[in-house]
Amino acid sequence: MTQFSEYLKVRGPGLLEATGETVQSYMDWMLSRGKSAASVTRFLASVKSFYNYQLFSGKVKTNPAKGVTAARVERKYPEILTSREVELFLEQPQCVDAKGFRDHAMLELLYATGIRVSELTTLNLEDLNLAAGFVHCSSKGKERIIPLYRTAVKALQDYVWKIRPQLVTDDGEEALFVNMNGERMSRQGFW
Repeated sequence: MTQFSEYLKVRGPGLLEATGETVQSYMDWMLSRGKSAASVTRFLASVKSFYNYQLFSGKVKTNPAKGVTAARVERKYPEILTSREVELFLEQPQCVDAKGFRDHAMLELLYATGIRVSELTTLNLEDLNLAAGFVHCSSKGKERIIPLYRTAVKALQDYVWKIRPQLVTDDGEEALFVNMNGERMSRQGFW
């Protein structure tokens, strides 16, 4: 809102006297200065909230941004890795120490299932069924049973049977993946 206020000081009415045309001209000005459509859309959302508050407070009679629409934001789709890039990615963690085995198991599980990192870090040991070859994942109120392929099962077996017991310091720890202190891994710890 500060930038919008500065724009209005130079070009037009005061902040409380702005019109829909004023808001639209500022958005056009932002785009001409190289701002992304997403930035302009965020501005519009904040200016609508600002004027709704001013309307509620009795400082303005109408919300000048009410009828203004922003340009459509272009969706950016994730890049798809080639099969060779996937191979290189999965070969990265060297299985020479506990951290390498754990990281390899996490990457294999992510690749095998397509789950989010936040879902990975909330998995408990009981969510994994290696004998049947699946993982039980629940997030955002939805539950899924996701099958695993042989390579992922092998990586998880190596981790769960050989490495995880070395890392866990509390026998009551339920987390499937733990950090080097034996506690549940966080999203930040994963990155």
